[in-house]
Amino acid sequence: MRARIPVPLKLVLLAVLVCTPAASAADWKGAPRGRLPRTVVPLGYTMKLTVDPRQRGLDGESTIHIRIAEPTTRIWMHGGDLTIREATLTPVGGGKPVTRLRAGNAGAGGVLALTAAKPLAVGEAELHFKWRASSESPLIGAYRMEYAGEKYVVTQMEPLGARRAFPCFDEPAFKTPWDLTLVVPEGDVAVANTRAIAEEPLPGGKKSVRFATTAALPTYLVAFAVGPFDVVEWQPVPPTPQREKPLPLRGIAVKGRGKDFTYALENTAAIVKALEEYFGIGYPFDKLDLFAAPDFGYGAMENAGLITYKDELILIDDKSPTGLRLAFWGTHAHEVSHQWFGNLVTMPWWDDLWLNESFATWIATKVVKQLHPEFHPERYQVHETLEAMETDDLASTRRIHEPIDDYTEVASAFDSISYAKGGAVLSMFEAYVGEERFRDAIRAHIQRFAGGSATSADLMRSIAAATDEPEAVVNAFLSFTEQPGVPLVDVKVRCEGPVGQVSLSQKRSLPLGSTASANQKWGFRCASAPPTRPGGSAPACC
Repeated sequence: MRARIPVPLKLVLLAVLVCTPAASAADWKGAPRGRLPRTVVPLGYTMKLTVDPRQRGLDGESTIHIRIAEPTTRIWMHGGDLTIREATLTPVGGGKPVTRLRAGNAGAGGVLALTAAKPLAVGEAELHFKWRASSESPLIGAYRMEYAGEKYVVTQMEPLGARRAFPCFDEPAFKTPWDLTLVVPEGDVAVANTRAIAEEPLPGGKKSVRFATTAALPTYLVAFAVGPFDVVEWQPVPPTPQREKPLPLRGIAVKGRGKDFTYALENTAAIVKALEEYFGIGYPFDKLDLFAAPDFGYGAMENAGLITYKDELILIDDKSPTGLRLAFWGTHAHEVSHQWFGNLVTMPWWDDLWLNESFATWIATKVVKQLHPEFHPERYQVHETLEAMETDDLASTRRIHEPIDDYTEVASAFDSISYAKGGAVLSMFEAYVGEERFRDAIRAHIQRFAGGSATSADLMRSIAAATDEPEAVVNAFLSFTEQPGVPLVDVKVRCEGPVGQVSLSQKRSLPLGSTASANQKWGFRCASAPPTRPGGSAPACC
């Protein structure tokens, strides 16, 4: 996700409405405020949503395939601002009765507690829900918007929005397949993460649209939209050495704006090809839709197969101001790169958000420089890095890999430290490791963790494995991610005789008058001086 102008993420977490007996605060003692327990984990979702942009709210019915690791009477999951009409559990394999579950809000943060009268048996089971969700939330979850008199429903699930639209295990580590069906007005267009594979007319002027099963996705990457959209079918991205089949490519815009998608669509194939070549892996999903939303809280969002953009960033042309075109290229490359780094390989928890955003920030600069060097994107990267360093000089700053133990802390991960500083750290280590070896390390990392999750430590080990001193590289990496601030290095040079001597000292960079401690150390190494002067045989001095 990329914000064109960094702003604090506004999280509005409303109470869950349930059609069940009220529960006392004691009933929900021990409700998780951060990660969910692993007593019950999801294995897959089948979901049907009835969505009419002209009506308030949406109705849903879903089955979540789960695994119960130990006997329990309590299932912790998420479901904020939902009216739960039915919640039941059925063991897989049949032969046992359906268990009715009492559903209730377990405090702020959208945690949903399901309670059974007797302990639930170990093994696989199916949770079945019927619920109603609000569509009036401000730019989060599934929300309504209006443009030129027409109404639409769009989604924004990152970071905690999915729980506002449907009951789920709303945590990045839980990657599962999704089977989605949307029941919508017959005159509307319905789009989602994957291709529509079946459409059936229904009574009452509605239709059912069923989508292909997704690859394993976390809840925050699930996306759909409904309304009278313009759909611009574009020439598929041709096959590449990394991808055997053509990649379907479309632009989705509100009614009347499809004509403005030409520039974005005609310049997408080059970005896809450049990223496929870098990663050594073909685009990992079954299609690529670019979705332009006029009412959207961020610059863009990397939903798998259905990337959402603020319309002003993507509905441009070759006569648009240079700054706007640079913003388009940087944002577009950033979001498409997430399809590999973030979507194919996902962070397991929000403290590793920097893995997604730093990498996408860093590689977007590389791709734009390759395709349009005249934009000089590296200058913009330096500018963003310097701004992040100003933030990092403050005593109140945070580390790149900052622990997150509470849902209220998630918003703090979306800032210049995760994006710009992290991107600069990756640039630094690429320069140290070497461009080709760094690229090969990233390829090996993506292949190793494809379809799953990877941590900061996993990435560091992947990069370090490409070097001659992996332990030293990991330790140096940790010194930049596990503490706040940036080093101020003092360099003294002595030239006595044919060989020069360099003396280095370091301390934390702080503004004048700061009360923060400057007594920090970072790991770094000096490149050896060239053994000879150019064209000569004597040792170089300085």
